[in-house]
Amino acid sequence: MCYGGILNDTNRQWRFPINYKIEYKESYDYIDSAISFIAYFTCVTFKENKSLEYNQQGIIFKSGDYTYSDRIGTKENNNSNIIYISHKDKYNYIVIQGLILNALGVFPEQTRNDRDNYVNIEQKNVKDYNKNKIYFEKNTNLTYTPIYDTQYDYGSVIKKTITAKGYYGDQYQKMMGQKKVVTFNDYKIVNRHFCKQKCNNTLYCHKNGYQNPNKCNQCICPFPFTNNDCNGLLPNSLGSTGCPGRHVEADRYQTYGYTISGKKSCYGYISAPQDRQVRFTLVFLNMAKHSVCTRGTGSVEIKYKSRKDVMGLCFCGHIPNPYKNIYTEDGLIVFIYNGASSSDRFKYEYISAIVVNKT
Repeated sequence: MCYGGILNDTNRQWRFPINYKIEYKESYDYIDSAISFIAYFTCVTFKENKSLEYNQQGIIFKSGDYTYSDRIGTKENNNSNIIYISHKDKYNYIVIQGLILNALGVFPEQTRNDRDNYVNIEQKNVKDYNKNKIYFEKNTNLTYTPIYDTQYDYGSVIKKTITAKGYYGDQYQKMMGQKKVVTFNDYKIVNRHFCKQKCNNTLYCHKNGYQNPNKCNQCICPFPFTNNDCNGLLPNSLGSTGCPGRHVEADRYQTYGYTISGKKSCYGYISAPQDRQVRFTLVFLNMAKHSVCTRGTGSVEIKYKSRKDVMGLCFCGHIPNPYKNIYTEDGLIVFIYNGASSSDRFKYEYISAIVVNKT
């Protein structure tokens, strides 16, 4: 499952620090890592309590035949939330983070009130729909499940595979179900809900970043942005000769291109003149094929949306012919090349264009 609005119920509130007990000892280190990541990116605090009882508020991690969190948000009777972890997921701290986010109150992405703009839900294709409808029914009460300033993110972790809509829906379809990263907005919505009063000062963060609730003079930035205000870009990997310019401007009249190859990481901007867009074309790609294509080694990510906090279009595998033109929403495109082998190769072209509405 993945993440959308977050539970806002005055009768069901977590008390910090959240007590937890790990009964699944074989997964102990990975559960501990998952908790540490959420604590690092949010103001939520946790405390291990080996004496935690099932009739006390907290989270208990157990072995199970299936991986799931038994409740979204705390329970009315203040009993412990139970997180079951299957054998195949016991070493996956990304999946475990998703379960903890569910326990904190984060709802599945496909239940967001704006989901119809991004995906199609076919009830007949959902196994045991009545049993699982909490994961697919649209939430229309934004007071009960606010989404704050987050946007629908196709890259949310542990996402149910449903049908993506829109001009680039074919490529977004290949991204659903990834279990490699917890996306920026998964952490951000928790911060918006729990951490609003944490800092006394206000800090502006570029690229839709958010103020670090644990270090109020710094921002937490969406990938691949950096610096205290998110106005910088991660450095290319050491020894990464052959990366293009970090920030180039698209010409109005001439198409330019570049080819990146080999094992390296490259990050860059391409911007358009005022009142124009960047038209970006993936001409050729040769990388390893993945069953689910997402951010990480052996992939290319193109951030074309005006909201730079959502995961961009990800490309993997062999694409011998040009993919459809990608148009920016705000005149700025960010590309991320993560080559995993010497045979990896990515060729692209770009030019500025008049505004075209592609979603």
